[in-house]
Amino acid sequence: MDFELSQDTISRPAGADLRTNQYQFVKLNATGKVILCTAAGETAIGVLQNKPNTGEAAIVCVNGPSKVVVSAALNPADFIATDAAAKAKAVTRLIQASGNASYVMGFIISPVTTAANQIAAAFIQSMGIRPTADV
Repeated sequence: MDFELSQDTISRPAGADLRTNQYQFVKLNATGKVILCTAAGETAIGVLQNKPNTGEAAIVCVNGPSKVVVSAALNPADFIATDAAAKAKAVTRLIQASGNASYVMGFIISPVTTAANQIAAAFIQSMGIRPTADV
């Protein structure tokens, strides 16, 4: 069955040249401008939908279906987070001893069977830190 879902987006000025970063994870800088995520597992605001240059409107999917650039093979329903290059990666569960974890930004819809830089379908939904075990 084919179906269509709506997407929630926001628009903010780009804080850098993002013309080659469509469908990658972004965050806001200290002045409220959109920039790429730069640390694995960090909190993103969503996925960049267009290709803005510095100062132009960056359209960001904050909730709903979106394409994402992936960093590795992923399966449907795998939870995703940003890697250090703003690409989707599998989520790392909270490691209590170190506090390391990934901020879950959604899940994969279509399987990704090849290596990095493939575009996949995902559902973007900010979910917080994934705990050490499912409850």
